[in-house]
Amino acid sequence: MKLPKSIDLTVFGWHESGFLLNSLEFVQCLMAPKKSLLYFFSFISQIESCMWKNYFKIAFRSLRKRRLFSFVNVIGLVLGLVTFMTLFAFVATEWTYNDFHANKDRLYRVVVVEGNGEAEIYLPPGYASILKDQFVDLESVDRVAGFIGGGLIAIPGTDLAFKENEVSYVEGCFLRIFHFPYYVVLLI
Repeated sequence: MKLPKSIDLTVFGWHESGFLLNSLEFVQCLMAPKKSLLYFFSFISQIESCMWKNYFKIAFRSLRKRRLFSFVNVIGLVLGLVTFMTLFAFVATEWTYNDFHANKDRLYRVVVVEGNGEAEIYLPPGYASILKDQFVDLESVDRVAGFIGGGLIAIPGTDLAFKENEVSYVEGCFLRIFHFPYYVVLLI
């Protein structure tokens, strides 16, 4: 098979895009001595910028040509991203919940499973002393009576007072076990 001596570039449409000239320039850059390495990288960056420009041009034309299809795809992408961000925010919050306690790896909460299979965090009075006596490995036991009262809370020695609807009562060693950030600590 004989190769033609000349090729008509108009058949392939290469004369308009300059594809053949760019290809020959690229090969010439590869064959050139190492001094022209800077020229090689500048040529590559020119090709990449041209590629990105063409990618966006083709994408925009496709979006304009198939409007309904594009609308459905964009809505699906938006819903997927919003769902991902919402789930990520939820999981990130759950992973960092009460993560600020200094001894979080040694904190436990006693839960009682009732006959119907539901877990209750309420324990009858007197369990704290029984737990402390029965389990010698326990360093400290603290009782919390959560959300059993409310009313006006006054800070002794100041004129500050505020109304609180849900007050939890705790034992004296609560702040030694849990390390809450001390914005306001009320010691009455």
